[in-house]
Amino acid sequence: MAPAFKAGSIVVDHPWSPAMPGGSSVTAGDLTHRNQFQVESIGASESGHPHKSH
Repeated sequence: MAPAFKAGSIVVDHPWSPAMPGGSSVTAGDLTHRNQFQVESIGASESGHPHKSH
């Protein structure tokens, strides 16, 4: 298991992958990722497209 790490607003918690058995060309892994981006309110026009005027 590897330690958690952060890149920008993305956090990856404890990625893990087992050792590949001899002769295997495929493996699997497990991790949890979270986006900690803070969403700000964005205004929309009547058309429903942000920042687009008629």
